[in-house]
Amino acid sequence: MGNDVKLHKQPGCWLRSSHTFKECVTAHWSSEFARKITGAKLSTEIAGLETGEWSIENGMEDDNMIESYRDLEIYKISYKLALELHERTKTFPETERYDLTAQIRRASKSITTNIVEGYGRFSKDEFKRFARISLGSCHEMQVHLSFCKDLGYLSQEEYEYYNLEYEKLGKMLNVSIQKWK
Repeated sequence: MGNDVKLHKQPGCWLRSSHTFKECVTAHWSSEFARKITGAKLSTEIAGLETGEWSIENGMEDDNMIESYRDLEIYKISYKLALELHERTKTFPETERYDLTAQIRRASKSITTNIVEGYGRFSKDEFKRFARISLGSCHEMQVHLSFCKDLGYLSQEEYEYYNLEYEKLGKMLNVSIQKWK
């Protein structure tokens, strides 16, 4: 499979191309399996499945073709979160500028850039290696968020939102690492 991998929609189900990865799945995933792997209530959304099964085939349905790392849902989510937190840290005290603020900005961007670098290596082993680095940075972000909440820089509501988003992203990365073929 090369860059021309496309998704095939099967009867009674569909898969959003933004939730797929080049060469990441072999044949069939049920939503029950995705739920078991992710452990999330909305794991069908996390895994990109609505119902039923799906498969990858060459030469079908141009609108679902993965053309770049920008088509990866893990990239889109991590990029969005990095931008949000970059803006949010602008309100942190000046005393945190070279400490917590800088660490949050670096760790959140590290997730995104490692996804891109792994994708750009065109090797399953390299993608998995960089996805694992991204997963580590995802966990690092959750610790930074806890510090922000406990130091009073994030409200409980903001903390819960970002922590949940990074938890979901971590599960998506883990599924990607396990299933990338």
